[in-house]
Amino acid sequence: MRASDALAMLDRQIDAAPETVTLARGSTTATCQAIVQGGETAATDGPIGQERHTLVLSPARLDAAGWPGPRIETATDQILIQGRYRTVVDVSTKAIGDVVVRINVTTIG
Repeated sequence: MRASDALAMLDRQIDAAPETVTLARGSTTATCQAIVQGGETAATDGPIGQERHTLVLSPARLDAAGWPGPRIETATDQILIQGRYRTVVDVSTKAIGDVVVRINVTTIG
């Protein structure tokens, strides 16, 4: 499969069940559509549980939204999901050759 085909397939999947999310790094934000799964309560050290979400993001949509760079950082980035900012705790990518075709993000908050 070519990278362009994989990107087009992901965009069709996002279009089938889109959810609008906003990525934030300091004062920079970018809003795009993503696939959002989860919302289950994750165990924490404190008395209040936190919701864990898994997102699938299209690198092409992030570029179009003006995201500053190809990477999402776990140390500094947050994502607005369903009206609440969530902390990024894990990021993985899928590439074909040297082209990133999918970004998987796990958040908690």
